[in-house]
Amino acid sequence: MYRSPILGVSVLATMLGGTAAVASPAKHSGGDVFVLSQSGVLSRHDATLRLIPKSSKRITGVTKGDQLIGLDTRPATGGLYALSRSGQLYRTDVKTAAATAVGTPIAPQGSAVGFDFNPTVDRIRVVTDTGQNLRLHPDTGAVADTDTPLSYPATSRSPKVTASGYTNSVAGATSTALYGLDSAQDTLVK
Repeated sequence: MYRSPILGVSVLATMLGGTAAVASPAKHSGGDVFVLSQSGVLSRHDATLRLIPKSSKRITGVTKGDQLIGLDTRPATGGLYALSRSGQLYRTDVKTAAATAVGTPIAPQGSAVGFDFNPTVDRIRVVTDTGQNLRLHPDTGAVADTDTPLSYPATSRSPKVTASGYTNSVAGATSTALYGLDSAQDTLVK
């Protein structure tokens, strides 16, 4: 995970308005941060999170009528990946903003997702506000594993995780921890 204050990312996302996702810097991006708007515009910002982007381009190649809802950089390669509302995984060219479908769509449940690479096993974690908990293979787009649905131990409440991120999200990481934001409880969960 890029060591930038989460508040800075949150403030940037809020000020940009309608932001769908923010991706940490990729090793091949010079430390830049990528921001995806709800309207499908990919903007590139320097690591200081200045409001004025270095570049902005509408992402092309996404199926008509679909919307990108998750974005992250792959620590192992520096590639930029996105997930659409229909469950299609895309690899996205950071220079041209062209998205290329990877595999066939999965079936995400719910209206909000957390989408982040686990740097230790090179898999994409997808969690939803309904408790869905999947791992995707970034080369095939296939579900590599379905994990136990998200839940709070010893309570009847189910978390409504709408964002997630791994610590130590760098190539070669040997340890990491997954955190999520429970929007119903306004809490950070591990």
